Amino acid sequence: TVVFDRGDVVSSVQPGAEGDARGVTITTGSLEVKNDAQIAASTFGTGNAGKVEINATDTVVFDGGSAVSSVEVGAEGNAGDITITTGSLEVKNGAQISAITSGQGNAGKVKINATDTVVFDRGKSEFFTGAASQVSPGAKGDAGDITITTGSLEVKNGAQISASTFGKGDGGNINLIVEETIVFDGGSLNGTTASTSSGVLSEVGPKAEGKAGDVSITTGSLTVTNGSQINASTSGIGNSGNINIVAEDRSEERR
Repeated sequence: TVVFDRGDVVSSVQPGAEGDARGVTITTGSLEVKNDAQIAASTFGTGNAGKVEINATDTVVFDGGSAVSSVEVGAEGNAGDITITTGSLEVKNGAQISAITSGQGNAGKVKINATDTVVFDRGKSEFFTGAASQVSPGAKGDAGDITITTGSLEVKNGAQISASTFGKGDGGNINLIVEETIVFDGGSLNGTTASTSSGVLSEVGPKAEGKAGDVSITTGSLTVTNGSQINASTSGIGNSGNINIVAEDRSEERR
């Protein structure tokens, strides 16, 4: 078991430096990241951020903690991918898995492969909770794709899966491959705006220039309730993406 509690593990290119960060790899039975702890690979200078790779045979829990690969403001380089392979994944209470560019360079991909379950739950937190690949305002570069492969997926209480652009560059594609069930439930944030409702978001934001990515969902069953949404939209300069949903119960075939 590995636990990060108010402590960080960081691989970075510092301001003024030139070179690539090597990234962070964690292999364990279970991992818990909580209370603002971070697993991060970032570039603040000239060079690429490294990858974040987590391999946990049993469980991964982010509770108010995060895994981040980022190109920071003023930096030039690409963010690395974030890859999580585990039995089950829980991201809650302001926790996030994010690949972000705020400088000049592409955001990385987010790849999650969980044998059993993936749960994103914002709870009562005021902060973004979920998985994101994003081009921030003022940045130049493309967002990466988000791919989640699991048995069941639940996104609730304002948590989101988001691949969007708010700068100059394209948003990423979102691919959800879920064998059994997907539930998007707005829960306690029922009736709120798109920026805080649960679900999937592929967006070209206001003042952004680029195209939104596609949203592709393949599952046995899909439920969208209490103000949650699946949203591909443009509020800036560029086209919105496609939404493709295939929901087909294969339980009889498995028998």
